[in-house]
Amino acid sequence: MLGLLVAISAVACYAGALSITNVTLPDRSAGWVYLRYSPDPTWVNRIEFRCEYSISPAPATPPTITWLKGPFTDADRLVVYKWSSSGEVYVHPEFAGRVSVPSRTRPTLVLTDAKFDDWGRYWCRVTNEEQSDEFGTDEESLLFWYKSTVYDYDAPPRGGYSSFVEVDKTPVRVKTGGTARLNCQGAGGPLASIVWFKGPSCSQDGNCNVYEIVINKTAVPQPHAILGPGTVNVSPKYAGRASLDFNDGPYYNVYYPDLTITDIRPSDVGRYWCTNDAPLWYQNDLRSRDSQSVVVLLDDEAPTPSCDGKADGMYQDPGDCSRYYTCSGSWLYGPVPCLTGLFFNEALQGVFADEDRQVIYKWSSSGEVYVHPEFAGRVSVPSRTHPTLVLTDAKFDDWGRYWCRVTNEDQSDEFGTDEESLLFWYKLGYDPPTRLSQVNLDKTPVRVAAGGTARLDCTGTSGREASILWVKGPADCTQGGSCDSYETVIHKSAVWGAGNPEPENITISPSFDGRVSLDADGSGSFTPTLTITDIRPSDSGRYWCAPDISEDYSNLGPLNRDAQSVVIIVNDPGTEPTCAGKPDGMYQHPADCAQFYTCSGGLSYGTNTCPAGLVFNQELQLCDWANNVICV
Repeated sequence: MLGLLVAISAVACYAGALSITNVTLPDRSAGWVYLRYSPDPTWVNRIEFRCEYSISPAPATPPTITWLKGPFTDADRLVVYKWSSSGEVYVHPEFAGRVSVPSRTRPTLVLTDAKFDDWGRYWCRVTNEEQSDEFGTDEESLLFWYKSTVYDYDAPPRGGYSSFVEVDKTPVRVKTGGTARLNCQGAGGPLASIVWFKGPSCSQDGNCNVYEIVINKTAVPQPHAILGPGTVNVSPKYAGRASLDFNDGPYYNVYYPDLTITDIRPSDVGRYWCTNDAPLWYQNDLRSRDSQSVVVLLDDEAPTPSCDGKADGMYQDPGDCSRYYTCSGSWLYGPVPCLTGLFFNEALQGVFADEDRQVIYKWSSSGEVYVHPEFAGRVSVPSRTHPTLVLTDAKFDDWGRYWCRVTNEDQSDEFGTDEESLLFWYKLGYDPPTRLSQVNLDKTPVRVAAGGTARLDCTGTSGREASILWVKGPADCTQGGSCDSYETVIHKSAVWGAGNPEPENITISPSFDGRVSLDADGSGSFTPTLTITDIRPSDSGRYWCAPDISEDYSNLGPLNRDAQSVVIIVNDPGTEPTCAGKPDGMYQHPADCAQFYTCSGGLSYGTNTCPAGLVFNQELQLCDWANNVICV
């Protein structure tokens, strides 16, 4: 079975699942962003602070967007701009007429007429009003500097000593009594001020600046024989359980920002913030302090994945609908996470050959045009002869695999419909696709006599970690182009380890049993090339090669699977080329007038195909226009 990743709002999740907010600022960096004054009359005093977010699962009501300025955790941080869930907008008087947020879904802050006093650390905060605890609010920051002169040396206080942290934001799941390790990259050593907070406690209007200090390491001059690496203070709630990474060096001891919490308790569940800074005694300015967050979840109450009694396929993690696992031969692989903001839809399994694939645009033979409501006003196909799909106003949810299908309404079987795909990715700072599926199929029609052997050459993703699928179809195509019923010919599932050999993970359709096989690659594994022996008339049709890398190796899950097709034509004995009793020359192929063969001395020499749109004119001994030729 195959799987599908869809929008969060469409799928029922485990009842205990939380809605988690995640904020990303694509332009945050270890330095700062700046706007430099220029006397050039064409200079525009304008800068954008980009902000993106995801909320999984998505709430029914829009979130509150807040842009703040000032030190992290400071209750007096300046609210620059707030767009409440109710639609009300507040702008601080100092920024009146100078700031705007054009879109709630991509809450970029636009600042115009900037001045020197605008410099500082700006925070993009997103609050899910339906999840008022710590899981519903996240924020990230960037440091802005207004270069009020044309000189390059004009830089913020502390310059290159500005704080910067990178937290692994993957939710940490741990059982009661277990250990949670929160990874944070940032400056360590005696000079560093390292603080971990937990929180915030938020009100429903997005005002939330109450945080609990978990652990705090003070900064000290380096080296310092008396103060050593700095003083570490731990909250009484975490006494004896929270610690920073520590390196007992030969000259002095060093602390690093990674946090470990042992003997996990239910009250530990929440959002943790790593803040790492150069020492505050060095140009003491809290505007430098950066922070990022990660959530800790308790796994105790959530059901665990199981393959007991389940058919091979992919299933939603019962404890987290944003993860899925794979069952193959009763072995469990995973769970693995979906892309940020997406979850696994078990009810709509299937991507390629899925009967529920979304029809984005259809231009029927009758001339009628249909556009899916989600793409209304955003997609068009300017030409039927070159059916390029034009997409405008793209958004993150548009990412996925797009298929171009062409159906000949006069040929409703498998020969009349073909399609190919491409994977579209809308980059908004999220992880890009990894380990993409590859397929390259020789699409030359394969002609074979009954009882013969057909070899379908396909190159692409292969090996033990590959899932190799061949299907036949589509069958039962309607004249409207709706046809997604396929027969699985052979399927090799992905395997791991010598104890789980590949042949035991190959399933074959009963109609092809004992007649189909995949090529071996010489190292005991398989490639996508397919061989069918003892060809029968019922084998005529269209075959699809769809190899894919295991979902454990790609963050796209089943949407990674690509496919291409080739047709098999089974020739009846009466339609085979023959030169018996024929003089030397070229003759039209009895099964296809677009092909011809050569006779010489009573022997047949190969079959050739005319250029596209032409057929063989036996009288003139050349390829000609169809209206000049009578097909035999």
